[in-house]
Amino acid sequence: MTDMISAQIPLALAGAADKDWVETDPGMAWSKLLWTDVETGSWASLLRWNKGYTAPPHVHLHDAHFFMLSG
Repeated sequence: MTDMISAQIPLALAGAADKDWVETDPGMAWSKLLWTDVETGSWASLLRWNKGYTAPPHVHLHDAHFFMLSG
């Protein structure tokens, strides 16, 4: 993890309460975007999933950092 990303995480988590949850799979999964880096394309988000939920196969084109809160 780069120093820049490490520095962004505490600030992003501190402002997370002001952001909305986005339902990514109806009734099953929600995501809250914390930050994006326009230079590298990397991003971070909080995830809230129902127990047993598995995301469908997909790819991330840039580094992605997740903090799983439930599921």
